[in-house]
This record gives sequence, C-alpha cells and structure tokens, in this order.
Amino acid sequence: MTTTVVRGSGIFVPDGVVTNSRMSRLMDTTDDWIRQRTGIEERRLARSGTSSADLGFEAGASKANSPFLYSTRTTCPGLKAPSSSLSASGF
Repeated sequence: MTTTVVRGSGIFVPDGVVTNSRMSRLMDTTDDWIRQRTGIEERRLARSGTSSADLGFEAGASKANSPFLYSTRTTCPGLKAPSSSLSASGF
C-alpha cells in the first residue's frame, strides 16, 4: 500500500499591508462596516510582479529540508502552464 505523509508546511506573508482605513479612502466603505461583515482587519499585498509561485517558493524556503512535493492552491494563477507548483519548485 502506498502512503503519503505531510512532513511539514510553510508560510510566507508579504510585507505590504492594506488596512480597512486605506480601503475606505479608495471606496465608499468604513473600517467598521468591513469588520462587522467580514471580520477582516487587514490584507497583505505582494510587490508588483510577484507571482503565486514566488510566494510558494518563499514559503518552502522557510523550511530547513527541501520538500519533495509542492502543493499550492490559488484562485488567480499567474500562468496557465507550467503550474504554480512546478514554478515554485524551481524545475
């Protein structure tokens, strides 16, 4: 029988922060309105030109042992081919 084991995971959070106050300057809303309806206090913003594969690579690089398999999830991939997982792995 073949067994799959997750031996670790990584995370990378970009430095850029977008607060609800900033959002309220861009659109007709308030910090309170956003918090009450979504619970969101702030969002993270990657630098221009940063792809989901770049973020995945940074998350994987935070681990001492290089993972054998990258598994990524995204709703807005930067490329249709190759996949973000393949790009993040460096192949």
